Amino acid sequence: MQQALRTGGKHPFDIVATRWLWFTLSGLVGAVGLVFLFSRGLNLGLDYTGGGQVRFYTGEGKQLPPLGSPDRPKLAAAIRDAASKAVGGAVDCRLSGEDQIVLQFPARTNEELESRTARLRDSLNQAFGDQLGTVRGGDKDHPDRLDTTFIGPKIGGELRANAVKALILGSLLILGYLWLRFEFRFGVAALIAILHDAVILVGVFAIGYWQIDLAFIAAILTVLGYSVNDSVVIFDRIRENMGARRKSEDFATVVNDSLWQTMPRSINTTATTLYTLVFLFLVGGETIHTFSLALLVGIFSGAYSSVFNAAPIVVQWGIWSARRAERKAAKEREGAAARPVARQRRAPASATVASADASAAEGVDANGSPVSTPASAGNGGDAPTKARAQAAKQKRAGRPQKSKRRW
Repeated sequence: MQQALRTGGKHPFDIVATRWLWFTLSGLVGAVGLVFLFSRGLNLGLDYTGGGQVRFYTGEGKQLPPLGSPDRPKLAAAIRDAASKAVGGAVDCRLSGEDQIVLQFPARTNEELESRTARLRDSLNQAFGDQLGTVRGGDKDHPDRLDTTFIGPKIGGELRANAVKALILGSLLILGYLWLRFEFRFGVAALIAILHDAVILVGVFAIGYWQIDLAFIAAILTVLGYSVNDSVVIFDRIRENMGARRKSEDFATVVNDSLWQTMPRSINTTATTLYTLVFLFLVGGETIHTFSLALLVGIFSGAYSSVFNAAPIVVQWGIWSARRAERKAAKEREGAAARPVARQRRAPASATVASADASAAEGVDANGSPVSTPASAGNGGDAPTKARAQAAKQKRAGRPQKSKRRW
């Protein structure tokens, strides 16, 4: 069984060889989302913008249209338009359960929240009295006591900053963990993959203009952990196959085989998770609608990025590193080849000196004419003269002389 897993076989297609196709596809989807993000922005909820929220309940015996009914989104849009006219600003409407109407709108103080809540209640009773009845509060004994929530702009700013810090800190911890467990390039590849998942998720919510609240940040962190878990499984298989096979085997082939060996596991775990999230999104209710949708999009994107982005990035990193090493080696070879040429250019001067020294030693000059030396001036000469002549020859020949210095 282990041998079968470690042996490369025929695959439907080569994931690593077509890596630029997957990179381009991810880039295009992310670019579309970023265009909507910078052109229209995100639909930030009350948690990040600050303001007021009020929860109305339908009158006795009145219920909202059931989940899945086309009348439900139509009613929500009609309530939103009427509420926006009542408060003179943008109002977000969400229908929850069978009898709850949740409205969010800008408010700077508690007094402003109370005055706008009264105007909203009068507007709903006047426009939707037949369909909703007389809207009331959550307490049957005190129907005038409405459920209101106020979040100041300072708290909203702090929540936004904390959300960004959580994402950055989580990404850095993931990078450090994979760096210690594998190699630095594996950690960078996994970090790029999870950043891809975050961009895709934010882009999809920007395209659909769905509301973003604290549950959305929790969904992003969950998706990052899920994506990293899938990447670690693939990286483990790559490392196992690299240790079991010959070192001469191509690294891209090993990575491609490892991806296809872990493909059944990736498909099965992702599919079972998506089945649950689809039913949770459809019948889970309005309260967890944003959370389930974010998980649905993010986990699908995470499974894609782990297989088609993370591992191919490791291969491409190795190719770029090999090219840099080849360029460096080529420069070193060019430098080594240039040094002998420089020495050859300096060689004629030294050859002339050596030729002159040899001619003087033989008693002739450069033109072949005889010359006189101290040793040949006399018939044999005295010993001091011979010693001085010999020292002069050695000095001209470039032989090292003993230094009188002791350092």
